[in-house]
Amino acid sequence: MATDEELALESAGGVTDAFRQLYERHRQGVYNMARRFLGNREAAEDVAHECFLSAYENIGQFEPRRGSFKSWLFAIAYHKCCRFNHQKHRWLPIDLFREQIERLPAAPGLERKLDMERLIMSLPVSSKIPILLTKLHGFSVEECAEITGLTETNVKQRIFRGFKTMQRQIKG
Repeated sequence: MATDEELALESAGGVTDAFRQLYERHRQGVYNMARRFLGNREAAEDVAHECFLSAYENIGQFEPRRGSFKSWLFAIAYHKCCRFNHQKHRWLPIDLFREQIERLPAAPGLERKLDMERLIMSLPVSSKIPILLTKLHGFSVEECAEITGLTETNVKQRIFRGFKTMQRQIKG
């Protein structure tokens, strides 16, 4: 199985099936990140679509020596989400997302996971995004810094502040 970086290079060389494979590997993760960031299914679908369109059009600019394809792709998605919010749409209410979570049937361990999700979603964006990228999407602090344009120290501080805020909310 080819790596993301190999597929990206093939795609830049004109192999359309290579990009299709990249899309299949990462579409759900990009959508999930956009959904958590924006709090709206339709907006997340639009942003994910724009992200992949932009990645396809700019695949020749991807340089494996500068980082992973996944980091490059999520950086595009992150910036598309930011742009979406700063345009006419502004920040969308997170209540739509919370309602969907609350409708899920209870299952062993699910309630704790949903509580964590609710806590994360209630955080300010400055802490929420680094936590989402590192804890839910598995990016390293270094990759999160690359995606968001923050320093590694800022990423760590925002994660720390976010967890402190969550601790205060749990205590009451």
